[in-house]
Amino acid sequence: MVHVRSSRHADDPVPSQRGAANPRRGRHDLFGERRRTVAESVDRVARLGAALRDLGIDDGDRVAIYGLNSDRYHEALLAIPWAGAVLNPVNTRWSPQEIAYSLVDCQSDTLIVDEHFVDLVPALRAQAPTSAR
Repeated sequence: MVHVRSSRHADDPVPSQRGAANPRRGRHDLFGERRRTVAESVDRVARLGAALRDLGIDDGDRVAIYGLNSDRYHEALLAIPWAGAVLNPVNTRWSPQEIAYSLVDCQSDTLIVDEHFVDLVPALRAQAPTSAR
């Protein structure tokens, strides 16, 4: 027999208090001050997936994402497969050479970069020119 335990945060209501009494119902915490409902997040993922398709991403294309963990990273993680593409998450601890190797090895032709790593894009383009969209 397997016993499953769940952990609760101190501010999480007990199961009998969930629902209408929970002031956070319908919202989930995301990043910093940004908060969205699940429906809002689904809408953003769908719109990003459609935008990727509009940019020319086709089924089976490989799309890399290079960014810090955030709500926007989460949206891209879901939008890439939503658009029919294959996800290639890039480790933020890799050197530019390792990232370029990953882009070429995985045949990623598109790279989504957050604002923290945008300065590395020219070096990545130089080292992985076939992986630069």
